[in-house]
Amino acid sequence: MPYPSNAEHSGAGPQSGELDIAVIAFPRIANFDDFDPLAAEEGVRLRYVRTLHKLGNPDAIILPGTKSTIADLNWMEQEGIAQAVVKFAENGKTIVGICGGYQMLGKKIEDLHRLESQETSCSGLNLLPVTTHFLSDKATYQADATIIGGQGWIKSLQGMHLRGYEIHMGKTTGTVNPWMEICRRNQQQNVVADGYCSADGKIWGSYLHGILIMMRFATPG
Repeated sequence: MPYPSNAEHSGAGPQSGELDIAVIAFPRIANFDDFDPLAAEEGVRLRYVRTLHKLGNPDAIILPGTKSTIADLNWMEQEGIAQAVVKFAENGKTIVGICGGYQMLGKKIEDLHRLESQETSCSGLNLLPVTTHFLSDKATYQADATIIGGQGWIKSLQGMHLRGYEIHMGKTTGTVNPWMEICRRNQQQNVVADGYCSADGKIWGSYLHGILIMMRFATPG
């Protein structure tokens, strides 16, 4: 399997005080080891979920990286998971998108050169005011970044330095200010805006893998 075989629990819900985090296990999931440190955190129950029935009502949902954003977004819609994620957002819960999952959170994904599929564009979940344009060049970098803004609990982390890596196609732009600034790529100065979040800070995304544990993942109250 593309993720740990014991990662999805079908028994009783989380114990009292335990943070229940559901990672949507796309058929083409990538970089699922992003979340190993979260699974090891005391007081965190991390589940990989591939069916609507298993989703339940977690404290937070993570949309991870994927080898094919459009195909896995279509899969979520067919399974009814996309609609559940949107409803989850409407109820004021926390949703995080990393890389391909971040692209899904936006209004639209454009693939004019048909790099991923025969669809030149598709609608996203419309949970962030961003649009992604697929590009033929693939970004593969070790990256250093700084939190420069954001809303809600992310704003309280302003000035924090993060280190992770990028591996993606596409550029994502939005109508609001980014909450992160990548300042170095592969040890070379390279300033790039990254990451957008909702007005309340409860829905946010980034291209940078490997940052959740550095931010001590939390759900805003």
